[in-house]
Amino acid sequence: TKAEPPQCLSLAWSTDGQTLYAGYSDNVIRVWQVV
Repeated sequence: TKAEPPQCLSLAWSTDGQTLYAGYSDNVIRVWQVV
């Protein structure tokens, strides 16, 4: 069977607007630097 990719459940910006935090259904928080 094919595993489903994790779903993004929440998003939050840092106060300076430079970093995006994304919480996923696989219990991982991914951090993105915005340039």
